[in-house]
Amino acid sequence: DVFYGLGLKGVEIEDQNLEPEEPWGEGARTGPFHHAVTGFFPDTPQTVHTLNELEKKIRSLEKNVGIHIRKELKRMDEEDWAESWKEYFWPQRITPRITVKPTWREYVAEAGEIVLEIDPGMAFGTGTHPTTALCITLTERYLSEQARFLDVGTGSGI
Repeated sequence: DVFYGLGLKGVEIEDQNLEPEEPWGEGARTGPFHHAVTGFFPDTPQTVHTLNELEKKIRSLEKNVGIHIRKELKRMDEEDWAESWKEYFWPQRITPRITVKPTWREYVAEAGEIVLEIDPGMAFGTGTHPTTALCITLTERYLSEQARFLDVGTGSGI
């Protein structure tokens, strides 16, 4: 909430205690090693002020809630951010027959395997999110080869 209150949209929350009810796609990353909240700040003249406000709010949390906070700042080049995430996305087998693969990776499919080749964004389209894996699994289970369907998505571009 502190990050959102400062107008930051790029926030990632990692919680060691959250476990998906069903396993994620094969080879998906396991849970985090520690609790963390990461915020991504644009490099603008306002950033120094925003960081100062963040520091005040963090110190207040430490004092009032009694949690230990460790802060790290790291500058990321905009160009690196736009492309570096691709290094971590590899083909992911979602079901025994279906694999999701980015277009920039080579992959040799097994006989009878279906490869969904997509260009995911930085946040969506990897196929390993539990709801995406569930949709892929149910599509495979309940649709015949001749069936046609429309993926309406959620309005977020998925």
